[in-house]
Amino acid sequence: MQNRPTLSASDGGALDSAERVFGRRMRLLQAAMWLFAFAIFFASPVLQMSDSKYSMLTAESIVHNHTPDLSRYTIKNYDADLPFNEIRGKHPYQLERIRGRLLYGFPHGTSILSIPFIALMDLFQVSPATSDGQFDLKGEVITQKLLAALLMASLVVIIFRTALLLLDWRWSAIVAAAAGLGTQVWSTASRGMWSHTWAITLAGLVVYLLLASEVRGTSVRPIMLATILSWMFFVRPTAAGPIICVSAYVLIFHRRAFLAYRSEEH
Repeated sequence: MQNRPTLSASDGGALDSAERVFGRRMRLLQAAMWLFAFAIFFASPVLQMSDSKYSMLTAESIVHNHTPDLSRYTIKNYDADLPFNEIRGKHPYQLERIRGRLLYGFPHGTSILSIPFIALMDLFQVSPATSDGQFDLKGEVITQKLLAALLMASLVVIIFRTALLLLDWRWSAIVAAAAGLGTQVWSTASRGMWSHTWAITLAGLVVYLLLASEVRGTSVRPIMLATILSWMFFVRPTAAGPIICVSAYVLIFHRRAFLAYRSEEH
């Protein structure tokens, strides 16, 4: 159980005051946890950006050109005769030419969900493209590393809040630290904007919504749940497995909410 104040209801204002103090301390703890995780993830030197390369350039193109077509940018070493995903020399295997358009060949969900962040970074003149349309590897690296660290730090807090539904804050902090520093969250997902970086962040929200519904006896929030699951598939199609499982769970245990869930998912 959580270490919440145990005053009786008859204590009235004292109970409300103690709850407010506890809530404020939890918010401060979560903020400190986020900042600590973000600092570790962003400062870690290893970068893994192979498949995710050009995903931020795609977001940049959507922001400024309203299209994922990268033909307007100069990308060195691209060989149109080589097929997508064929690694040969310095050829950017992540790109493919389709009906005259040069596209990032992996799912575009990561790029689309990253649009607000890319637009914000543009205000600080940090971009994966130069003003004359050249692909800027340094800008791609900075935006990917910064956004990945931001998302994974947020996931650590989501895990903490999820654990807090069942455990006290100390054990919840241990669970969050173990998940953030002892799994692929640190070694892979925070090292670049791989498709699973957004996917596991969204999955963390799904787990929180489902567990919160069970613990608190409240609605499963079907519209929000279905929206998040839809984005999970859009970002990483292999999320179809978890989506099927969650859909079956909602159908079996939350039948009244299933109609809204199903309509939103479609």
